[in-house]
Amino acid sequence: MTEKILKIADLVNEPGAPRWVGYPGLPGFELLLRLPDIPAVTRLVSRCSVVDTLPEPAPKKKPQKKGQTALRVNWLDYHDQLCRYAVENWRGFRAQDLALLLPGLTIKLEGGDPEAPLAFCPENLDFLLRHSGPFAKWLSDYLRQWEGQDEEQEEQENQNLSPTPTGSSTPTT
Repeated sequence: MTEKILKIADLVNEPGAPRWVGYPGLPGFELLLRLPDIPAVTRLVSRCSVVDTLPEPAPKKKPQKKGQTALRVNWLDYHDQLCRYAVENWRGFRAQDLALLLPGLTIKLEGGDPEAPLAFCPENLDFLLRHSGPFAKWLSDYLRQWEGQDEEQEEQENQNLSPTPTGSSTPTT
């Protein structure tokens, strides 16, 4: 009889796993959001433009090891890629909800059904990210807060690790 293999993925709750989140002020409108894991972050960064110069004065960082180069990614490009990655789906979004998300724009519902559902698709997400300040701000704030919670939890977990022989809680190379 073979022994069952214990898998790490079965033992942990993935912090960036998709979750349904209600959009404030629009009852019934929920978005399925996710945070990128390390390989996804790498892909997102690779899609961003590289910034050639740092603003002066450049912050002091740890000295780089020989052969390493600093990658300076355009933060706005990364943020845009992250928001597009994070929204996996939505439900409960109706045509009449556009008036709240697109203030100042004229919504054409003449002869149309205000209860008509607006399906999730990349084009609809792109339009909201480009034209809806309230939506883009809320999504950005939510993702930043979620990432911050995960980082705080990771720091707390690292503090609870048993010290390594060198006395630090993280291994040295």
